[in-house]
Amino acid sequence: MSRYKRAAVSGFLWQGVGLVGQRLAVFVAYIFFARFLSKGEIGVVGVAVSITVFVEMLRVGGILQALIQFHHNDQIEDAVNTTFWMTLLSGIGWTLALAALGVFLGRFENSPQLGSVMIALSITALIDNLRLCSMAILSRELRFGMRAIADTIASVAGGIIGVIALYRLPHEQQIWSIVIMFVSRSIIATALHLLFAPVRVRGSFHRPIAKQLAKTGWANLSSNLASGSLENLTLVGVKWRTNDNAATGVFDLATRAMSPPTSITHAANNPLFPVLAQSASDPIKARDRVVRSIKAVGMIAGAILVWLIVISPSAIPLVFGAKWSSAVVSAQLIALGILLRTYTYICTNALLAVRHAAAASFTWWTTFAIAVLLMIAWPGTRSDPNQAALIFVLFNFSGAAIGMACAARRFEIRFPAIGKAVLPMVVSCGAAGACAYAALRQSGIRSLVADHLPAGAHAKLAQVLPLAAEAALGSVVFGLLFLPLCGKMMGGSWKSLLSLSGAKELLRLN
Repeated sequence: MSRYKRAAVSGFLWQGVGLVGQRLAVFVAYIFFARFLSKGEIGVVGVAVSITVFVEMLRVGGILQALIQFHHNDQIEDAVNTTFWMTLLSGIGWTLALAALGVFLGRFENSPQLGSVMIALSITALIDNLRLCSMAILSRELRFGMRAIADTIASVAGGIIGVIALYRLPHEQQIWSIVIMFVSRSIIATALHLLFAPVRVRGSFHRPIAKQLAKTGWANLSSNLASGSLENLTLVGVKWRTNDNAATGVFDLATRAMSPPTSITHAANNPLFPVLAQSASDPIKARDRVVRSIKAVGMIAGAILVWLIVISPSAIPLVFGAKWSSAVVSAQLIALGILLRTYTYICTNALLAVRHAAAASFTWWTTFAIAVLLMIAWPGTRSDPNQAALIFVLFNFSGAAIGMACAARRFEIRFPAIGKAVLPMVVSCGAAGACAYAALRQSGIRSLVADHLPAGAHAKLAQVLPLAAEAALGSVVFGLLFLPLCGKMMGGSWKSLLSLSGAKELLRLN
Protein backbone atom coordinates (compact mmCIF):
# COMPACT_ATOMS: atom_id res chain seq x y z
CA MET A 1 0.00 0.00 0.00
CA SER A 2 1.46 3.38 -1.05
CA ARG A 3 2.14 6.20 1.38
CA TYR A 4 -0.71 8.28 -0.01
CA LYS A 5 -3.16 5.39 0.08
CA ARG A 6 -2.20 4.69 3.71
CA ALA A 7 -2.65 8.40 4.41
CA ALA A 8 -6.05 8.39 2.75
CA VAL A 9 -7.24 5.31 4.66
CA SER A 10 -5.80 6.56 7.96
CA GLY A 11 -7.20 10.03 7.35
CA PHE A 12 -10.61 8.61 6.49
CA LEU A 13 -10.69 6.57 9.69
CA TRP A 14 -9.55 9.49 11.84
CA GLN A 15 -11.90 11.93 10.16
CA GLY A 16 -14.72 9.40 10.36
CA VAL A 17 -14.25 8.88 14.08
CA GLY A 18 -13.71 12.59 14.65
CA LEU A 19 -16.62 13.92 12.60
CA VAL A 20 -19.04 11.27 13.81
CA GLY A 21 -17.94 12.08 17.36
CA GLN A 22 -18.43 15.81 16.80
CA ARG A 23 -21.87 15.49 15.25
CA LEU A 24 -22.87 12.82 17.73
CA ALA A 25 -21.99 15.20 20.57
CA VAL A 26 -24.24 17.89 19.08
CA PHE A 27 -26.91 15.26 18.36
CA VAL A 28 -26.91 14.09 21.97
CA ALA A 29 -27.09 17.68 23.21
CA TYR A 30 -30.09 18.28 20.93
CA ILE A 31 -31.86 15.33 22.55
CA PHE A 32 -31.98 17.45 25.70
CA PHE A 33 -32.67 20.72 23.88
CA ALA A 34 -35.59 19.17 21.95
CA ARG A 35 -37.32 18.13 25.17
CA PHE A 36 -37.05 21.53 26.87
CA LEU A 37 -37.30 24.02 23.98
CA SER A 38 -40.25 24.64 21.70
CA LYS A 39 -40.24 23.95 17.96
CA GLY A 40 -40.17 27.69 17.34
CA GLU A 41 -37.11 28.20 19.56
CA ILE A 42 -35.28 25.36 17.80
CA GLY A 43 -36.18 27.01 14.49
CA VAL A 44 -34.87 30.43 15.56
CA VAL A 45 -31.51 29.08 16.71
CA GLY A 46 -31.31 26.82 13.64
CA VAL A 47 -31.60 29.79 11.28
CA ALA A 48 -28.98 31.78 13.22
CA VAL A 49 -26.54 28.84 13.30
CA SER A 50 -27.07 28.18 9.58
CA ILE A 51 -26.17 31.77 8.69
CA THR A 52 -23.14 31.72 11.01
CA VAL A 53 -21.80 28.46 9.55
CA PHE A 54 -22.33 29.81 6.03
CA VAL A 55 -20.34 32.91 6.90
CA GLU A 56 -17.62 30.62 8.26
CA MET A 57 -17.16 29.32 4.73
CA LEU A 58 -17.20 32.85 3.31
CA ARG A 59 -14.68 34.29 5.73
CA VAL A 60 -12.29 31.42 5.20
CA GLY A 61 -12.75 32.20 1.50
CA GLY A 62 -11.01 29.06 0.25
CA ILE A 63 -7.81 30.17 1.97
CA LEU A 64 -7.61 26.99 4.04
CA GLN A 65 -7.55 24.84 0.89
CA ALA A 66 -5.20 27.31 -0.81
CA LEU A 67 -2.69 27.02 2.04
CA ILE A 68 -2.94 23.22 1.91
CA GLN A 69 -2.25 23.38 -1.85
CA PHE A 70 0.69 25.82 -1.50
CA HIS A 71 3.59 24.05 -3.25
CA HIS A 72 6.57 26.30 -2.39
CA ASN A 73 7.78 24.52 0.73
CA ASP A 74 10.70 26.93 1.13
CA GLN A 75 8.17 29.77 1.60
CA ILE A 76 5.66 27.94 3.75
CA GLU A 77 6.47 29.91 6.91
CA ASP A 78 5.88 33.18 5.07
CA ALA A 79 2.66 31.74 3.63
CA VAL A 80 1.42 30.72 7.07
CA ASN A 81 2.29 34.13 8.53
CA THR A 82 0.56 35.96 5.68
CA THR A 83 -2.49 33.73 5.95
CA PHE A 84 -2.75 34.46 9.68
CA TRP A 85 -3.01 38.21 9.11
CA MET A 86 -5.43 37.76 6.22
CA THR A 87 -7.75 35.59 8.28
CA LEU A 88 -7.46 37.79 11.38
CA LEU A 89 -8.68 40.82 9.44
CA SER A 90 -11.34 38.67 7.80
CA GLY A 91 -12.52 37.42 11.20
CA ILE A 92 -12.87 40.94 12.59
CA GLY A 93 -14.77 42.09 9.52
CA TRP A 94 -17.16 39.16 9.50
CA THR A 95 -17.80 39.44 13.25
CA LEU A 96 -18.96 43.02 12.75
CA ALA A 97 -20.97 42.04 9.67
CA LEU A 98 -22.76 39.21 11.50
CA ALA A 99 -23.58 41.47 14.43
CA ALA A 100 -25.02 44.08 12.04
CA LEU A 101 -26.99 41.37 10.24
CA GLY A 102 -28.37 40.23 13.58
CA VAL A 103 -29.66 43.73 14.32
CA PHE A 104 -31.22 43.91 10.84
CA LEU A 105 -32.89 40.49 11.02
CA GLY A 106 -34.21 41.17 14.50
CA ARG A 107 -36.05 44.22 13.19
CA PHE A 108 -36.96 42.93 9.71
CA GLU A 109 -38.34 39.61 10.98
CA ASN A 110 -39.79 41.30 14.07
CA SER A 111 -37.89 38.71 16.09
CA PRO A 112 -35.63 40.27 18.74
CA GLN A 113 -34.70 36.76 19.84
CA LEU A 114 -33.25 35.92 16.40
CA GLY A 115 -31.27 39.18 16.37
CA SER A 116 -29.85 38.60 19.83
CA VAL A 117 -28.79 35.04 19.02
CA MET A 118 -27.10 36.20 15.81
CA ILE A 119 -25.16 38.91 17.65
CA ALA A 120 -23.98 36.41 20.29
CA LEU A 121 -22.88 33.86 17.67
CA SER A 122 -20.98 36.49 15.67
CA ILE A 123 -17.98 36.18 18.01
CA THR A 124 -17.33 32.68 16.67
CA ALA A 125 -16.30 34.24 13.35
CA LEU A 126 -13.24 35.78 15.00
CA ILE A 127 -12.46 32.87 17.33
CA ASP A 128 -12.52 30.22 14.61
CA ASN A 129 -10.29 32.21 12.26
CA LEU A 130 -7.47 32.09 14.80
CA ARG A 131 -7.09 28.32 14.25
CA LEU A 132 -7.21 28.25 10.46
CA CYS A 133 -3.43 28.20 9.98
CA SER A 134 -3.07 25.37 12.47
CA MET A 135 -5.75 23.37 10.65
CA ALA A 136 -3.90 23.83 7.35
CA ILE A 137 -0.57 22.78 8.88
CA LEU A 138 -2.06 19.59 10.30
CA SER A 139 -3.64 18.75 6.92
CA ARG A 140 -0.43 19.46 4.96
CA GLU A 141 1.48 17.16 7.30
CA LEU A 142 -1.29 14.52 7.01
CA ARG A 143 -1.80 14.66 10.79
CA PHE A 144 -5.52 14.04 10.51
CA GLY A 145 -5.66 12.40 13.92
CA MET A 146 -4.72 15.63 15.68
CA ARG A 147 -7.45 17.55 13.86
CA ALA A 148 -10.01 14.90 14.70
CA ILE A 149 -9.01 14.82 18.38
CA ALA A 150 -9.12 18.61 18.73
CA ASP A 151 -12.53 18.98 17.09
CA THR A 152 -14.04 15.99 18.88
CA ILE A 153 -12.91 17.10 22.34
CA ALA A 154 -14.24 20.59 21.62
CA SER A 155 -17.63 19.28 20.46
CA VAL A 156 -18.04 16.94 23.43
CA ALA A 157 -16.99 19.61 25.92
CA GLY A 158 -19.20 22.21 24.23
CA GLY A 159 -22.17 19.83 24.32
CA ILE A 160 -21.67 19.14 28.01
CA ILE A 161 -21.40 22.86 28.79
CA GLY A 162 -24.54 23.54 26.74
CA VAL A 163 -26.58 20.87 28.54
CA ILE A 164 -25.40 22.12 31.94
CA ALA A 165 -26.46 25.63 30.92
CA LEU A 166 -29.86 24.24 29.83
CA TYR A 167 -30.52 23.00 33.36
CA ARG A 168 -29.07 26.06 35.07
CA LEU A 169 -30.83 28.78 33.09
CA PRO A 170 -34.38 29.95 33.84
CA HIS A 171 -37.03 28.52 31.50
CA GLU A 172 -37.45 31.72 29.50
CA GLN A 173 -33.68 31.90 28.85
CA GLN A 174 -32.99 28.25 28.03
CA ILE A 175 -32.65 29.03 24.33
CA TRP A 176 -29.24 30.51 25.19
CA SER A 177 -27.93 27.10 26.16
CA ILE A 178 -27.50 26.24 22.45
CA VAL A 179 -25.61 29.48 21.86
CA ILE A 180 -23.35 28.72 24.83
CA MET A 181 -22.65 25.28 23.35
CA PHE A 182 -21.49 26.64 19.99
CA VAL A 183 -19.40 29.47 21.45
CA SER A 184 -17.72 27.11 23.95
CA ARG A 185 -16.94 24.65 21.17
CA SER A 186 -15.24 27.39 19.12
CA ILE A 187 -13.06 28.52 22.02
CA ILE A 188 -11.95 25.00 22.98
CA ALA A 189 -11.31 23.92 19.37
CA THR A 190 -9.16 26.98 18.69
CA ALA A 191 -7.10 26.44 21.85
CA LEU A 192 -6.46 22.77 21.01
CA HIS A 193 -5.51 23.41 17.38
CA LEU A 194 -3.01 26.05 18.44
CA LEU A 195 -1.64 23.61 21.01
CA PHE A 196 -1.16 20.81 18.44
CA ALA A 197 0.20 23.08 15.68
CA PRO A 198 1.54 26.35 17.12
CA VAL A 199 1.79 29.28 14.72
CA ARG A 200 4.72 31.68 15.05
CA VAL A 201 3.32 35.06 14.12
CA ARG A 202 5.54 37.82 12.75
CA GLY A 203 4.67 41.32 11.67
CA SER A 204 5.66 40.79 8.04
CA PHE A 205 3.10 40.45 5.27
CA HIS A 206 4.07 39.13 1.81
CA ARG A 207 1.88 40.64 -0.87
CA PRO A 208 2.89 38.24 -3.70
CA ILE A 209 2.07 35.24 -1.51
CA ALA A 210 -1.19 36.88 -0.42
CA LYS A 211 -2.16 37.40 -4.07
CA GLN A 212 -1.35 33.79 -4.91
CA LEU A 213 -3.32 32.48 -1.94
CA ALA A 214 -6.24 34.78 -2.73
CA LYS A 215 -6.27 33.67 -6.38
CA THR A 216 -6.28 29.96 -5.47
CA GLY A 217 -8.70 30.60 -2.62
CA TRP A 218 -11.13 32.41 -4.89
CA ALA A 219 -11.10 29.49 -7.33
CA ASN A 220 -11.99 27.17 -4.46
CA LEU A 221 -14.53 29.62 -3.06
CA SER A 222 -16.35 29.84 -6.39
CA SER A 223 -17.36 26.21 -5.84
CA ASN A 224 -17.59 26.31 -2.04
CA LEU A 225 -19.90 29.33 -2.11
CA ALA A 226 -22.69 27.43 -3.84
CA SER A 227 -22.13 24.16 -1.96
CA GLY A 228 -21.96 26.01 1.36
CA SER A 229 -25.17 27.84 0.52
CA LEU A 230 -26.95 24.56 -0.18
CA GLU A 231 -25.69 22.89 2.97
CA ASN A 232 -26.01 25.77 5.40
CA LEU A 233 -28.70 28.07 4.01
CA THR A 234 -31.32 25.46 3.11
CA LEU A 235 -32.88 26.05 6.51
CA VAL A 236 -33.03 29.78 5.79
CA GLY A 237 -34.85 28.92 2.56
CA VAL A 238 -37.27 26.74 4.51
CA LYS A 239 -37.90 29.62 6.94
CA TRP A 240 -38.62 31.93 4.00
CA ARG A 241 -40.87 29.38 2.28
CA THR A 242 -42.87 28.37 5.36
CA ASN A 243 -42.70 31.68 7.28
CA ASP A 244 -43.22 29.51 10.37
CA ASN A 245 -40.66 29.06 13.13
CA ALA A 246 -42.30 25.79 14.24
CA ALA A 247 -42.11 24.25 10.73
CA THR A 248 -38.53 25.50 10.47
CA GLY A 249 -37.77 23.85 13.80
CA VAL A 250 -39.19 20.53 12.57
CA PHE A 251 -36.99 20.68 9.45
CA ASP A 252 -33.94 21.65 11.54
CA LEU A 253 -34.41 18.80 14.01
CA ALA A 254 -34.98 16.34 11.15
CA THR A 255 -31.72 17.50 9.59
CA ARG A 256 -29.83 17.16 12.86
CA ALA A 257 -31.29 13.68 13.40
CA MET A 258 -29.64 12.69 10.12
CA SER A 259 -26.45 14.70 10.69
CA PRO A 260 -24.06 12.05 12.13
CA PRO A 261 -24.01 10.05 8.84
CA THR A 262 -23.13 13.17 6.86
CA SER A 263 -19.81 12.99 8.67
CA ILE A 264 -18.90 10.07 6.41
CA THR A 265 -18.83 12.37 3.38
CA HIS A 266 -16.60 14.94 5.03
CA ALA A 267 -14.47 12.24 6.66
CA ALA A 268 -13.64 10.90 3.21
CA ASN A 269 -13.25 14.24 1.46
CA ASN A 270 -10.97 15.92 4.00
CA PRO A 271 -8.09 13.39 3.73
CA LEU A 272 -8.69 12.74 0.03
CA PHE A 273 -8.26 16.39 -0.89
CA PRO A 274 -4.54 16.71 0.02
CA VAL A 275 -3.84 13.21 -1.31
CA LEU A 276 -5.40 13.97 -4.69
CA ALA A 277 -3.80 17.42 -4.73
CA GLN A 278 -0.33 15.91 -4.32
CA SER A 279 -0.92 13.28 -7.03
CA ALA A 280 -2.74 15.50 -9.51
CA SER A 281 0.01 14.98 -12.10
CA ASP A 282 -0.91 11.28 -12.44
CA PRO A 283 -4.36 11.19 -14.08
CA ILE A 284 -4.61 7.41 -14.01
CA LYS A 285 -4.16 7.23 -10.23
CA ALA A 286 -6.51 10.17 -9.72
CA ARG A 287 -9.18 8.49 -11.84
CA ASP A 288 -8.83 5.22 -9.96
CA ARG A 289 -9.13 6.96 -6.58
CA VAL A 290 -12.23 8.85 -7.64
CA VAL A 291 -13.98 5.63 -8.74
CA ARG A 292 -12.95 3.87 -5.52
CA SER A 293 -14.26 6.79 -3.48
CA ILE A 294 -17.63 6.70 -5.24
CA LYS A 295 -17.88 3.00 -4.52
CA ALA A 296 -16.60 2.76 -0.95
CA VAL A 297 -17.79 6.07 0.54
CA GLY A 298 -21.19 5.77 -1.13
CA MET A 299 -21.62 2.32 0.33
CA ILE A 300 -20.80 3.41 3.89
CA ALA A 301 -22.96 6.53 3.77
CA GLY A 302 -25.80 4.64 2.07
CA ALA A 303 -25.82 1.88 4.66
CA ILE A 304 -26.16 4.28 7.58
CA LEU A 305 -28.71 6.55 5.92
CA VAL A 306 -30.97 3.76 4.63
CA TRP A 307 -30.88 2.17 8.08
CA LEU A 308 -31.97 5.50 9.56
CA ILE A 309 -34.80 5.77 7.02
CA VAL A 310 -36.06 2.36 8.17
CA ILE A 311 -36.01 3.05 11.91
CA SER A 312 -36.97 6.79 11.85
CA PRO A 313 -40.70 6.21 12.59
CA SER A 314 -39.79 4.70 15.94
CA ALA A 315 -36.37 6.27 16.60
CA ILE A 316 -37.31 9.96 16.33
CA PRO A 317 -40.18 9.95 18.87
CA LEU A 318 -38.11 7.60 21.04
CA VAL A 319 -35.05 9.84 21.07
CA PHE A 320 -36.49 13.35 20.88
CA GLY A 321 -39.96 12.90 22.34
CA ALA A 322 -43.47 12.32 21.00
CA LYS A 323 -43.95 15.98 20.05
CA TRP A 324 -41.38 15.52 17.25
CA SER A 325 -43.24 12.66 15.50
CA SER A 326 -44.13 15.17 12.78
CA ALA A 327 -40.42 15.26 11.82
CA VAL A 328 -40.32 11.59 10.71
CA VAL A 329 -41.22 12.03 7.03
CA SER A 330 -38.96 15.07 6.71
CA ALA A 331 -36.10 13.12 8.28
CA GLN A 332 -36.56 10.21 5.86
CA LEU A 333 -36.56 12.52 2.84
CA ILE A 334 -33.57 14.47 4.15
CA ALA A 335 -31.64 11.21 4.61
CA LEU A 336 -32.24 10.37 0.95
CA GLY A 337 -31.12 13.85 -0.07
CA ILE A 338 -27.96 13.59 2.03
CA LEU A 339 -27.11 10.27 0.36
CA LEU A 340 -27.41 11.90 -3.07
CA ARG A 341 -25.34 14.87 -1.93
CA THR A 342 -22.57 12.48 -0.87
CA TYR A 343 -21.83 11.74 -4.50
CA THR A 344 -21.81 15.43 -5.39
CA TYR A 345 -19.23 16.10 -2.67
CA ILE A 346 -16.99 13.23 -3.77
CA CYS A 347 -16.96 14.39 -7.39
CA THR A 348 -16.53 18.12 -6.79
CA ASN A 349 -13.90 17.61 -4.09
CA ALA A 350 -11.86 15.54 -6.55
CA LEU A 351 -12.27 18.19 -9.24
CA LEU A 352 -11.08 20.93 -6.88
CA ALA A 353 -8.08 18.90 -5.74
CA VAL A 354 -6.73 18.52 -9.29
CA ARG A 355 -7.48 22.19 -10.11
CA HIS A 356 -10.62 21.71 -12.21
CA ALA A 357 -12.39 24.35 -10.14
CA ALA A 358 -14.58 25.50 -13.05
CA ALA A 359 -16.27 22.09 -13.33
CA ALA A 360 -16.85 21.91 -9.57
CA SER A 361 -18.20 25.46 -9.57
CA PHE A 362 -20.54 24.67 -12.46
CA THR A 363 -21.90 21.66 -10.59
CA TRP A 364 -22.69 23.53 -7.41
CA TRP A 365 -23.99 26.74 -8.98
CA THR A 366 -26.31 24.82 -11.29
CA THR A 367 -27.59 22.83 -8.31
CA PHE A 368 -28.01 26.05 -6.34
CA ALA A 369 -30.06 27.60 -9.16
CA ILE A 370 -32.29 24.51 -9.29
CA ALA A 371 -32.76 24.66 -5.50
CA VAL A 372 -33.79 28.32 -5.58
CA LEU A 373 -36.18 27.70 -8.47
CA LEU A 374 -37.81 24.77 -6.67
CA MET A 375 -38.12 26.70 -3.40
CA ILE A 376 -39.94 29.48 -5.23
CA ALA A 377 -42.07 27.57 -7.73
CA TRP A 378 -42.79 24.17 -6.15
CA PRO A 379 -46.55 23.83 -5.52
CA GLY A 380 -48.10 22.50 -2.36
CA THR A 381 -48.63 23.70 1.19
CA ARG A 382 -45.87 26.23 1.77
CA SER A 383 -45.98 25.80 5.55
CA ASP A 384 -45.40 22.04 5.30
CA PRO A 385 -41.77 21.07 6.15
CA ASN A 386 -42.23 17.78 4.23
CA GLN A 387 -42.61 19.74 1.00
CA ALA A 388 -39.31 21.48 1.70
CA ALA A 389 -37.70 18.09 2.42
CA LEU A 390 -38.94 16.77 -0.95
CA ILE A 391 -37.40 19.80 -2.65
CA PHE A 392 -34.17 18.95 -0.79
CA VAL A 393 -34.20 15.49 -2.41
CA LEU A 394 -34.88 16.83 -5.90
CA PHE A 395 -32.10 19.41 -6.05
CA ASN A 396 -29.59 17.01 -4.50
CA PHE A 397 -30.49 14.43 -7.14
CA SER A 398 -29.74 17.07 -9.77
CA GLY A 399 -26.42 17.89 -8.10
CA ALA A 400 -25.34 14.25 -7.96
CA ALA A 401 -26.13 13.71 -11.64
CA ILE A 402 -24.31 16.87 -12.74
CA GLY A 403 -21.31 16.19 -10.49
CA MET A 404 -20.86 12.66 -11.80
CA ALA A 405 -21.14 13.88 -15.39
CA CYS A 406 -18.45 16.54 -14.82
CA ALA A 407 -16.16 14.08 -13.02
CA ALA A 408 -16.64 11.51 -15.78
CA ARG A 409 -15.60 14.05 -18.37
CA ARG A 410 -12.61 15.56 -16.52
CA PHE A 411 -11.19 12.26 -15.26
CA GLU A 412 -12.11 10.37 -18.45
CA ILE A 413 -14.25 7.88 -16.55
CA ARG A 414 -16.75 5.92 -18.58
CA PHE A 415 -20.32 6.01 -17.35
CA PRO A 416 -20.51 2.20 -17.02
CA ALA A 417 -17.61 2.44 -14.55
CA ILE A 418 -19.54 4.97 -12.47
CA GLY A 419 -22.64 2.82 -12.63
CA LYS A 420 -20.61 -0.18 -11.50
CA ALA A 421 -19.25 1.86 -8.57
CA VAL A 422 -22.73 2.95 -7.45
CA LEU A 423 -24.36 -0.47 -7.96
CA PRO A 424 -23.16 -2.07 -4.68
CA MET A 425 -24.82 0.68 -2.66
CA VAL A 426 -28.08 0.53 -4.61
CA VAL A 427 -28.39 -3.25 -4.42
CA SER A 428 -27.17 -3.84 -0.85
CA CYS A 429 -28.81 -0.86 0.84
CA GLY A 430 -31.94 -0.91 -1.29
CA ALA A 431 -32.65 -4.62 -0.83
CA ALA A 432 -31.86 -4.64 2.90
CA GLY A 433 -33.82 -1.44 3.53
CA ALA A 434 -36.89 -2.62 1.61
CA CYS A 435 -36.95 -5.99 3.37
CA ALA A 436 -36.48 -4.45 6.82
CA TYR A 437 -39.21 -1.89 6.18
CA ALA A 438 -41.57 -4.61 4.96
CA ALA A 439 -40.77 -6.76 8.00
CA LEU A 440 -41.69 -3.92 10.34
CA ARG A 441 -44.97 -3.21 8.58
CA GLN A 442 -45.99 -6.87 8.69
CA SER A 443 -44.87 -7.70 12.23
CA GLY A 444 -46.73 -5.02 14.16
CA ILE A 445 -44.00 -5.28 16.80
CA ARG A 446 -44.92 -1.96 18.40
CA SER A 447 -48.51 -3.07 19.09
CA LEU A 448 -47.36 -6.54 20.13
CA VAL A 449 -45.01 -5.20 22.80
CA ALA A 450 -47.57 -2.66 24.00
CA ASP A 451 -50.24 -5.37 24.37
CA HIS A 452 -47.96 -7.62 26.42
CA LEU A 453 -46.80 -5.02 28.91
CA PRO A 454 -48.00 -5.88 32.43
CA ALA A 455 -50.95 -3.98 33.78
CA GLY A 456 -49.88 -0.96 35.75
CA ALA A 457 -46.56 -0.59 33.91
CA HIS A 458 -44.98 2.81 34.30
CA ALA A 459 -46.37 5.25 31.71
CA LYS A 460 -42.90 6.20 30.49
CA LEU A 461 -41.93 2.55 30.08
CA ALA A 462 -45.14 1.82 28.21
CA GLN A 463 -44.31 4.61 25.81
CA VAL A 464 -40.62 3.81 25.29
CA LEU A 465 -40.48 0.00 25.10
CA PRO A 466 -42.67 -0.49 21.98
CA LEU A 467 -40.66 2.15 20.08
CA ALA A 468 -37.35 0.66 21.20
CA ALA A 469 -38.45 -2.86 20.20
CA GLU A 470 -39.46 -1.68 16.73
CA ALA A 471 -36.18 0.18 16.20
CA ALA A 472 -34.22 -2.86 17.39
CA LEU A 473 -36.09 -5.26 15.09
CA GLY A 474 -35.59 -2.97 12.08
CA SER A 475 -31.88 -2.70 12.85
CA VAL A 476 -31.41 -6.45 13.19
CA VAL A 477 -33.27 -7.30 9.98
CA PHE A 478 -31.43 -4.61 8.04
CA GLY A 479 -28.02 -5.71 9.36
CA LEU A 480 -28.58 -9.41 8.68
CA LEU A 481 -29.50 -8.66 5.08
CA PHE A 482 -27.11 -5.80 4.37
CA LEU A 483 -23.83 -7.23 5.68
CA PRO A 484 -23.75 -10.38 3.49
CA LEU A 485 -24.99 -8.49 0.42
CA CYS A 486 -22.49 -5.68 0.90
CA GLY A 487 -19.57 -8.08 1.38
CA LYS A 488 -20.43 -9.86 -1.85
CA MET A 489 -21.06 -6.68 -3.85
CA MET A 490 -17.77 -5.14 -2.68
CA GLY A 491 -15.75 -8.04 -4.08
CA GLY A 492 -15.53 -10.28 -1.03
CA SER A 493 -17.66 -13.17 0.17
CA TRP A 494 -20.98 -13.41 1.98
CA LYS A 495 -19.03 -13.69 5.24
CA SER A 496 -16.54 -10.82 4.65
CA LEU A 497 -18.27 -8.25 6.85
CA LEU A 498 -19.11 -10.77 9.55
CA SER A 499 -15.50 -10.87 10.79
CA LEU A 500 -12.81 -8.29 11.50
CA SER A 501 -10.30 -9.92 9.16
CA GLY A 502 -12.84 -9.97 6.34
CA ALA A 503 -13.66 -6.30 6.87
CA LYS A 504 -9.96 -5.42 6.71
CA GLU A 505 -9.61 -7.35 3.47
CA LEU A 506 -12.53 -5.46 1.94
CA LEU A 507 -10.96 -2.19 3.03
CA ARG A 508 -7.73 -3.17 1.30
CA LEU A 509 -9.55 -4.15 -1.89
CA ASN A 510 -11.63 -0.98 -2.06
